[in-house]
Amino acid sequence: MTGHNVLDPSAAIQFDTGSSEALGFAPAIEYSWKSTMGVLLGVRVIPAGRNTAAAITPAVAINIVY
Repeated sequence: MTGHNVLDPSAAIQFDTGSSEALGFAPAIEYSWKSTMGVLLGVRVIPAGRNTAAAITPAVAINIVY
């Protein structure tokens, strides 16, 4: 990506971050206290990859079926 500095138009700015790759997985457990209601608890894990940072994100979902 190439651009110009708005404060100094004669100064060119060039970015070359390259491509990135990441692979993640999200293990979870569901607990249902009724046949129509439950809760899902898990975590999304993305280990550090090529040009990507590691991330761990908690996840909670409520499941209601009519």
